[in-house]
Amino acid sequence: MGRKKMEKSVKLNKKNQANEEPKHKGISRIDSKDTHGWFVRVYNESITYSKLFSDRKCGGREIALEKALTFRDNLIEEIGKTYPARRIVRRDKRNKTGVIGVCRTRKKNRNGTYSDYFSVSWSPEYGTHKCRMFSINKHGEKKAFHMACDWRKKMEEEIHGQSWAKKPRKVPQYLLQKE
Repeated sequence: MGRKKMEKSVKLNKKNQANEEPKHKGISRIDSKDTHGWFVRVYNESITYSKLFSDRKCGGREIALEKALTFRDNLIEEIGKTYPARRIVRRDKRNKTGVIGVCRTRKKNRNGTYSDYFSVSWSPEYGTHKCRMFSINKHGEKKAFHMACDWRKKMEEEIHGQSWAKKPRKVPQYLLQKE
């Protein structure tokens, strides 16, 4: 592949990044002041394997990418790593509700007043994000929270065939008890 074709394909990947799955999973390009190359990262449980393939040391950008791809593929085969079709987040320390994809939010209305909601977000396919809100003012805090959790579970089952939701953590006890 010529240099111009390589640059064009990289530009196209960046341009269509939101709508297409990455072509080189676990490989990213680094172009900083002193470093130019392809960085490989493979995660296996709690271990991270990483290696940089420098353009200069490998003899050019294209050769560095080829070596990075070969290294990644060999490493994946060696450690027996399998990638799911999509990344599934099961826990996030920033989450305040204890349920991934469910958050409490406040929205300003046209008349200047505020309404509180439990917002549910999910991604039905790569590059697409959806959101649905359940009004706390309309349903009450407990019911809106449970409606949001049930919706999130339903969407996970539609997308993945099963729900990955675990019992909520750090949720106030009054929200955990169904009315």
